[in-house]
Amino acid sequence: MKKINYLNLFFIGILLGFPSCDHKNEMIYHSLPIEKEYDALKYVFDRNEISEEELKEMPNLKLVINSESEFPQEDLIGLAELKESGIDFKKYTMLLVYYKVQGVVESYTYNYAKDFENDIIIFSITYNSESDSGVKDETVDLFTYCRSAILVSKISENSEVEFRLSY
Repeated sequence: MKKINYLNLFFIGILLGFPSCDHKNEMIYHSLPIEKEYDALKYVFDRNEISEEELKEMPNLKLVINSESEFPQEDLIGLAELKESGIDFKKYTMLLVYYKVQGVVESYTYNYAKDFENDIIIFSITYNSESDSGVKDETVDLFTYCRSAILVSKISENSEVEFRLSY
């Protein structure tokens, strides 16, 4: 009988301990839909064969575009195509990235999400390059200049957007 009472007290103690655990079943990140993915433009260059002036013509940019007037004024690769695509900026926002990535980019992956804990929107791009170490040795002086763009539902002017690039 004493064993049963001790077991009952033990189980009651365990059951009382469960509610005190701080379990947050909140979703911190939530993937958001991408309305349109534009094909990435990728150009491979050899650092030894390009001038400093040419490098300056390939800036690293991360842009949130809510109107046609917010497009860059520079003559960047593939920008004319985007400007002429007839985007309805009353309904959509374009997230646009120009970036120099070390090596030869073979593919890319986009992710668009909301971080509820920090109240920010995140646009992540993962650039994938050659994985063979022999190929990497041959391409050590090469870099890829990439243009990446997505169209998403309208983002308000006061929203913070974070760009995360990995390669």
